[in-house]
Amino acid sequence: ELEEANIGLVLETVYFSMAFLCGFIAVKLELPPLVGFIASGFVLNLMGFDITEGIEIISSLGVTLLLFTIGLKLDIRILVKKEVWITATTHIIISSFLLASFLLFFSIFKEIPLLGDLDFKTTLLLGFSLSFSSTVFAIKILEEYGEMSTLHGRIAVGILILQDLFAVIFLAATTGKKPNAYALCLLGLPIAQKIVWYILEHSRHGEILTLFGMSFSLVAGYQLFEFCGLKGNLGALVTGVLLHSHDKSSELSKSLLKLKDLMLVGFFLEIGLNATLTLDPFYIALLLLLLLPFKMIIYYVLTNLVFLRARTSLLISFALADYSEFGLIVVDLAVSQGMLPGDWLTVIAVAVALTFIVASPPNVYANDIYMMLKPFLYRFQRDKRVLEEEDVSIGDATVVIVGMGRIGEQVYKTLLLHGYEADNLVGIDVNQSLIQHVQNRNIEVRINMICTDASDPDFWRNSDFTNVKLIIFAMPKHRQNVFGLQQLLKAPFYKGMRWGGKLAARVRYEHEEKELRKKYNVSIIYDSYDRAGIAFGRYIIDSLGNECTAARLSNETSMGSLESGTRVSGKPVFVNPDPSEENVLSNK
Repeated sequence: ELEEANIGLVLETVYFSMAFLCGFIAVKLELPPLVGFIASGFVLNLMGFDITEGIEIISSLGVTLLLFTIGLKLDIRILVKKEVWITATTHIIISSFLLASFLLFFSIFKEIPLLGDLDFKTTLLLGFSLSFSSTVFAIKILEEYGEMSTLHGRIAVGILILQDLFAVIFLAATTGKKPNAYALCLLGLPIAQKIVWYILEHSRHGEILTLFGMSFSLVAGYQLFEFCGLKGNLGALVTGVLLHSHDKSSELSKSLLKLKDLMLVGFFLEIGLNATLTLDPFYIALLLLLLLPFKMIIYYVLTNLVFLRARTSLLISFALADYSEFGLIVVDLAVSQGMLPGDWLTVIAVAVALTFIVASPPNVYANDIYMMLKPFLYRFQRDKRVLEEEDVSIGDATVVIVGMGRIGEQVYKTLLLHGYEADNLVGIDVNQSLIQHVQNRNIEVRINMICTDASDPDFWRNSDFTNVKLIIFAMPKHRQNVFGLQQLLKAPFYKGMRWGGKLAARVRYEHEEKELRKKYNVSIIYDSYDRAGIAFGRYIIDSLGNECTAARLSNETSMGSLESGTRVSGKPVFVNPDPSEENVLSNK
C-alpha cells in the first residue's frame, strides 16, 4: 500500500507538471490557462497515463470549494430576478428538445456509430444533459477577467445556480435517492448562523481563516448534506450563502482563492484523463459541437427578451457557451441502468472538454466581437432597459476614478481634501452594492458615483469626456484596469491623441508598470505596495507631531543633513523637507 501511495504521488507530480507546461503555453498564446490544463489531461491520456485516486480527491475538493466561494458572493435575490429564472427555465426546456431533435434526426442513419441505436427517450435524456452549462468553466472565466460583480456576470451565475438546483432535483427523482430523516436537522442552519458567524469573526486572518473555510465547507456543507441524503456540493453552496452577509465573507473568499484554483486544476486534468480516446466517440463529440451556436442563440434571444442590452446578452451567451460536467453524471446514470452504451461517457467527456477549448477565445475577445456585430445586434435590442442598464453620464467631472473599492474611495476623498470640488469628481464602479455601501459610509461627504462597466466600449464611446483632465484606474485587478484602458484607447475622443488629459493607474508588480507605460500611455503609476510604506511613515510623523520634529532636528545636528543621502547603518536615508509637495498621485 505504501509503495502504491508513493507511485500515486509521483504520477500526480508528473500530472501537475504537465498541467503547468500546457497552462504556460496557453497563457503565452493569450488563452485562459484552463485551456492548457484540459489539454494536458488529454496529452497524458494519449501517453498512456491513467487517473489516480489523488487527482479525483483533489478534483472533488476543488469543485466543493468553488461552490462554497460562489455562495459567499451570491446575493440570493438575484435568483428571483426575471432575467435569471425566466432565462434558466425556458432555456432548459427549449434546448433540451432542440438537442434531442437533432440527435433523433441522426438516429435515422443506422450506419452512424452510437447514434443509430438511439430512441426518443434516450435522445431526450441526452438533450437534457447537454442543455446545462458548466458552472466551473463560467466561474473561472468570470473570475479570471474580474467580471463576477458585473451585471452579465451576476445573471450568468444566477442561471448556473438554478441549473444546479434543477440537476439536484433530477438526480433525486431518477436515482430514488431521497432526503432521510436527518435532513430535518438542516432546518436549524439559519439558527446556527450566529454561532458560525461568531467563529468566523474570531478566526482572524491567515491560515486559521483558510482552515475555517475549508472545514466549514467540507464538514458543515458537503458531508452534512451527504449524511442527510442530499448532494454534498449543494451543501457547500448553501453554507457559503449563510456567510454571504458577514463582513469577512469577502476576505474568506480571497483566502481560499489560490487553494481553490490549484485544486480545480485536478478537475480539468480529470476530464482528459477519464476519456477513452477512440475515433467514433471523437467524431460524435465533434458533431455535438455543431449544436453549440444554437445553444448560444437561445441564451441571447431569451436574455434580449427580458430587456437586457445587446452586449450584456452576448457576454452571457459566451460565458454559458459550453456543455456541463453535469452531463457526465446524467450519462453515467443512464449507462449504469443500461439505457446507453458506455462509449457515450467518452462522447460527453470529449464534448465537454472541446467546448471549454472552443468557448475560451470568444470570452477573451468578447468586446471586439461585440463591436463587429454591434450594427446587426442593435436591430434586435429592445428599447426598454432594466434599471441597471440605463444610460449614465459623468456630468461636468474633470477627474474620473474607475474602481471605487478601498483605494478608489480613498483617492476620491483625498482629492476632495486637496481642493477638488465634488462636482468635478465622479467615481465609477460595476458593483451597485459597493456603491451604496460607500455612499452610506460617507454620509458627511458628497461622493458622486455611477454604476457602469469600465470594460464596456459603449460607455467610453457614448460619454462626454470633453472636460475630463485625469482618468484614474484603481480597480483591484491589473487585468480589469487593462480591459478598461483597452476600451478607452479605442474611444473616438482618445484616438489620434486628441485628448489632452492624463491617465493614472495602480499596480502591484514591476512588469505591470512596464505594460501600462509602454502599451497604454499611462503617465502616472502608483505602486500600491511600494507607496504604502511612505504613507505609513507619514502617518507616524503626523501622529507624533512635535516629538518627531524634535527628534529629526536632533538627528540632523549630530549627523548632518540627511537630505544629501548620507548612509546610516549602510542604508541611504532621504528626507523630503516638505512632504506636502509630493502629489497624492505621484509619478513613480
